[in-house]
Amino acid sequence: AKGVAALIAQGHVAAAHDCSEGGLAVALAEMLFAGGLGAEIDLAGAPIGSDVTEDATVLFSESASRYLLEVEADRFDAVARLLKGAAIPFGVLGRTTEGQRLAIRGLQGGALMNEEVGALKKSWLGTLDW
Repeated sequence: AKGVAALIAQGHVAAAHDCSEGGLAVALAEMLFAGGLGAEIDLAGAPIGSDVTEDATVLFSESASRYLLEVEADRFDAVARLLKGAAIPFGVLGRTTEGQRLAIRGLQGGALMNEEVGALKKSWLGTLDW
């Protein structure tokens, strides 16, 4: 958490979300809802242990001290150096897009989803959207 806080304080992070409630999938969706963007994600870029083989584990694990960061391309090298220097495991999952779709490829490369962010938000709001 200190490493992520330092990156934010130094202005390297455009957006950040913890993965504690609902895991990576929920953090990603909530960031897209707030930013009005879409994303192309490849789970093969996630920093996972060799024992993790299921897409659902990568998407929904609520293990502690994990963050999803949005980093502008011109700041990536600086961020990577700082994370490596602090021995913080990280990966590159994909990129944001102007389109309003969330596309996710699984660990084996197959398509897991390609959905409109608006439809996901409507489902997420569920009964709260009166």
